[in-house]
Amino acid sequence: MRDDLPDEVLMDQVAREDAAAFDALFVRHRRGVFHYTLRMVSEHALAEDLTQEAFLRVWRARHSYRIGASFRAWLFTIARRVALDELRKRRLPTVRLSPDGDTDPRAACEPPADRSGADPVDAVVARELERVIDVALDRLPEPLREVVILRDAEGMSYEEMAQVVGCPLGTIKSRLSAARARLRDAAAAWLDIP
Repeated sequence: MRDDLPDEVLMDQVAREDAAAFDALFVRHRRGVFHYTLRMVSEHALAEDLTQEAFLRVWRARHSYRIGASFRAWLFTIARRVALDELRKRRLPTVRLSPDGDTDPRAACEPPADRSGADPVDAVVARELERVIDVALDRLPEPLREVVILRDAEGMSYEEMAQVVGCPLGTIKSRLSAARARLRDAAAAWLDIP
């Protein structure tokens, strides 16, 4: 029954120290927060820890949540701060490795794609292009990389992204445009497209 309630209603219950409502929010959003932190820090175990820390901070800050505000944007703002704090503390490189050594961290979170019947050459080219894009994503300045992750990996709206990052909507749009242009250039260079 709690699964049907909107986040904002659950958060109102959490503010009244309803642990079951908090559990429902955790179950609903833990995977998204985990994927976001994994893309930010590139370490599976660390992303798990940061996800737990983000939800711990949600519980501690439950009274500061404004009812009616987007819970998802508020949650990802907290997750962003947790990840950035950790990156500053550790000064981690942003090389993307999954636990099995694959260069794509999504492989740690998703089942392998069914490539039965696919042309092996096409499969190799597609995989290499994904690697090129991941490397290009890693090389983007953090503000540009972050908006790509929020938009393309988390599916956030421009308005939610602006709330999470804490900057104007126009800035979000220009950062995303610049990031996509750089990624396009990297793909075009690899494909040798003028």
